[in-house]
Amino acid sequence: MPPKRAKRAAAVKATQAIEADIAGNSEDELEDNPINNKLILKKPIISSLSRIRYAEDTPAKTKRVNKGKRSAGKLKQLKDMPLDIFFEIVSWLHPLDLLQLSRVSKYLREMFMSKSSKVLWVRARNKLKMPDCPESINEAQYASLVFENTCQACGVGRASKVDFGYLVRLCGACHKENILNGKRLFRLFPKDLDRTIFLLMPPACGEESRSNPPSLTENTSCDRYYKPHFEAIAERLLALKPDPVAYDSFIHEMIEKAVKMNNFNYTMYGWMEKQSREKAQAEIDCKAEREANIKAKLIEMGYNEEDFPQGYVYDWHNCLFQPRPLTPRIWNQIKGKMVACLEREKQKRRDELIRQRKNNLSTKLKPHYNTFVAQLKENEDELHLWFPILQHALKIPAVDTILSQDDYAIELTPERVQEVLDIVKADVILTRDRTEAKLLSQLRDVYACDADGSEVEHPETLDRKYLYFATSFFQCPCGCCSSGSSIHTFTEILGHVWHHSKSEIKVNVSASRTARKVIRILDFPEEHLAKDVPHRYICDCLHPKLEMPLKFEELVSHITDDRVWHTEMTDNLNAQRDPSLVLHDDHDLDSPTFIHVHTPDTDIPQFDFNDCQWKPEGIRRARDGYGCAECVQLSSAATKHVRRPLYTFRYDRSHPNGPHKAFIHHVKTKHQRDPCEEDVVYVSYRL
Repeated sequence: MPPKRAKRAAAVKATQAIEADIAGNSEDELEDNPINNKLILKKPIISSLSRIRYAEDTPAKTKRVNKGKRSAGKLKQLKDMPLDIFFEIVSWLHPLDLLQLSRVSKYLREMFMSKSSKVLWVRARNKLKMPDCPESINEAQYASLVFENTCQACGVGRASKVDFGYLVRLCGACHKENILNGKRLFRLFPKDLDRTIFLLMPPACGEESRSNPPSLTENTSCDRYYKPHFEAIAERLLALKPDPVAYDSFIHEMIEKAVKMNNFNYTMYGWMEKQSREKAQAEIDCKAEREANIKAKLIEMGYNEEDFPQGYVYDWHNCLFQPRPLTPRIWNQIKGKMVACLEREKQKRRDELIRQRKNNLSTKLKPHYNTFVAQLKENEDELHLWFPILQHALKIPAVDTILSQDDYAIELTPERVQEVLDIVKADVILTRDRTEAKLLSQLRDVYACDADGSEVEHPETLDRKYLYFATSFFQCPCGCCSSGSSIHTFTEILGHVWHHSKSEIKVNVSASRTARKVIRILDFPEEHLAKDVPHRYICDCLHPKLEMPLKFEELVSHITDDRVWHTEMTDNLNAQRDPSLVLHDDHDLDSPTFIHVHTPDTDIPQFDFNDCQWKPEGIRRARDGYGCAECVQLSSAATKHVRRPLYTFRYDRSHPNGPHKAFIHHVKTKHQRDPCEEDVVYVSYRL
């Protein structure tokens, strides 16, 4: 067996023997074996990332001392108190309180740090059932290690990294500098250092607890160790290597010490876990007692269990579940908050009850309401189109006044149902008359001029029949239908608008004026009703996005959008005065040769894309928007908003050939030429 392996095997056997002796005997029964080779440890390294560096670089903020009652001389009488009485009082303190009391003055420090005062520290420690103090530190240092959170390297607070084996507490930054991997520490020394060194100290552990501490024979170079302790042992091993007897004696002593350090470390972590569990249980018991006391006081005030919040309510839980017992002072502070919280919960429950009752009434009224509207529809009464949904009908003030009696707890009798229906019908008639009057007033501006622009005389108030003309178009008030392309006849708009009030309908003036010109082109009478337009139509532009043949309203919407866009772009073209820019009007209503009536026996024409010599291979793969260069140039100089979708195109995965076909169609129809590569410009759709 190689020498190094033989030495490690011997050290392992010695470690196992010492662990067995310590496990089989109590600590008091062991003979004191003083270590002749006492280790001298270096101070732990202060990390460059420690918060103490920031504190040194940052100027301290001086706090202004408040002038008030001073505490000077308050403890002067302690000196005159008999020591036996004073020590009896002090022995009931917590170790941390005893430690802080020793820092009050030099007199108290000398008193509590003397050997005769050790009994005070022991009694204070025994009340917490703490393990005995290690031999290498005194009772005050032991209390500071356990109960204070000060880093022993840099001195900052909130140092949570503690190792009771090495009796050191460090902050996070200093912990990384002083607790290092065994391989890294081993490489700091000459190669003749024996790897048995890893058996001579316990590994630095985290805050875990086991029923039995791990054996030191399991130590490897992969574990982490306390750097000052490792360096001290390594230097002593290298110094004693020429003397085999002293070398072996030192190893035996270090193993015995390491076993004790390891056992104490895990004993302390077990005690801390037990303390944590007891503290948590004490807080739970305190919260339960506080909750019971508060509820008992509220019941004495006239409340009952049903009044208490059932779910999570911040104000309620914040006052109720606190780990502090209920005192008269605390009760006086939270009493108002608790009462206010209970009153709010009462109001919430009342509102919820009213909401449920209102929903029940709505559910019972719904079949009667639907039957009433259905009867109007069967009788071909156009009034049924004006009836709102039931939820909106219930918001009518007169209806709500009837149903809200006794907080919506009334019985829905047939008489009440009929009364509600009569009120809704009267409100619908009033809304219809007002809305029709408003729409007829808007239509008067449309019919004030003839289709060719000449003024004609019309009465101050138009007849209701104008609402149903094929040339009267209306616009939905909702946001998704707010564009000019969403136009409807009067009958369609009444059936389309259900989630908005019918009073918000408005006339689409541009579409109505366009429809008058289209009606003239088709040689229909202007009084032609919308329902009497049976034909479908073909637009010569043959736009690839349109499904020919078109309904009359689709044709009007298409022409209206194109006319609005062409007018805006023409204004910009006239402002630039660039003769190279050409914009053709292929929907000129003054030369109406682009509209044709489609008959079932004729084929639908298609736009010819094959005669285009340019192949848009590049823009087919474009994922961003692109558009016509001339139109983008006109739009960039626009002084008002221009409808960009008519000259910008975007790749669509579901229709990969759609955008470039629309682009070719745009250039050939609007600019009267074949497109080329210079006509393509990439634009952002955020424009």
